[in-house]
Amino acid sequence: MRIAVLSRGIPTAAAPMNGIFEWDQARALRDAGHDVRFLVLDYRRVLDRPMGWSRTEREGIPVFAFSFPTGMYRHLLPWLQRRASLLYDRMAAVCGPADVVHAHFYFIGALAAGIKRRHPEVSLVLTEHSSKLARPLEAVSRLDRHVARTAYAAADGLLCVSAAYQNRLRGNFGLDFVPVPNVVDLSSFPFAGRPAVHTPFRWVSAGLLIERKRMRFLLQAFAQAFPEGAELDIIGDGPQRPQLEQDIARLGLERRVRLHGMLQRADMAERYRRADAFVLLSASETFGVSFVEAMAMGLPVVATASGGPEEFIRPADGLVVPVDDEAAAVHALRQMYDRRSEYDDAAIAAGCRERFSPEAVAGRLTEYYQTLCNRK
Repeated sequence: MRIAVLSRGIPTAAAPMNGIFEWDQARALRDAGHDVRFLVLDYRRVLDRPMGWSRTEREGIPVFAFSFPTGMYRHLLPWLQRRASLLYDRMAAVCGPADVVHAHFYFIGALAAGIKRRHPEVSLVLTEHSSKLARPLEAVSRLDRHVARTAYAAADGLLCVSAAYQNRLRGNFGLDFVPVPNVVDLSSFPFAGRPAVHTPFRWVSAGLLIERKRMRFLLQAFAQAFPEGAELDIIGDGPQRPQLEQDIARLGLERRVRLHGMLQRADMAERYRRADAFVLLSASETFGVSFVEAMAMGLPVVATASGGPEEFIRPADGLVVPVDDEAAAVHALRQMYDRRSEYDDAAIAAGCRERFSPEAVAGRLTEYYQTLCNRK
């Protein structure tokens, strides 16, 4: 099958998370035997990449891109839709037309509407990930509602990354989404057995340093749970970093908590390899890729019931507590510390790969595409 994945970006050393979900999916579909092309429409208002049109190839996948730092404004939507259509046409002139265009996130899906309008024969699929839409509809801005409705109206098939998110989207927009988890590239997170629990006990966390990820809340809970006898590595960057640095000093954690900033996957895996357990206490998650990466390496996890992780973290994988419940979070951290030896690292890793490997998710996507195309 000929599949064009339409993305907001492509991962680079400067921006390793830009388009990471989309790129992982493209590689998984290629490995499943599909003819895959990668289309990038990058309108971020940063100048960290070449501007204008480009054509390259990465890992055997043709990449066609248009980059221009416009930002997303309602009055620019028709212009950006036209750019998406031209991007598709440039790809089709080189590689031939696609059977399926698979866009990710509502704001890119709205631009894909330009492709669908010009090429109605193409099956347009949209996977929704955005945490902006995981809130009650009244908390979503009018612009985001407008852009989302534009995207959903154009799509032939709608996917999302968890059942809880499916329920929220149905309530907000009155539409049915099919839950299919993110493709997670687990090749960088191999399980190779684990040593005995470290002394001191080592925790690791990963996520953007933003309010929704509740890293400051994690520091507070960690300080209460472990006046001594444990360490914490935090991977990620964001606007809350200065506040976290202040919190670390205020709580007297300078010797036990380290902020590592954004890391490439190989470096993240090394941090996981040195850890005993993973923790992330987010207020809201639509899925939870970082949990899957940690579990793939055999780490038990502590999570919150934040919309995604509670669906796939089994009792054998770790502990799930209510959002923003400090007493429950402290208790879970202590329980994991006290009972770490009861978790079967190999079973955690094997169960994770069985459910979330690129092969497993690519198989589900292939079945969905075939069903969609057969309807035409």
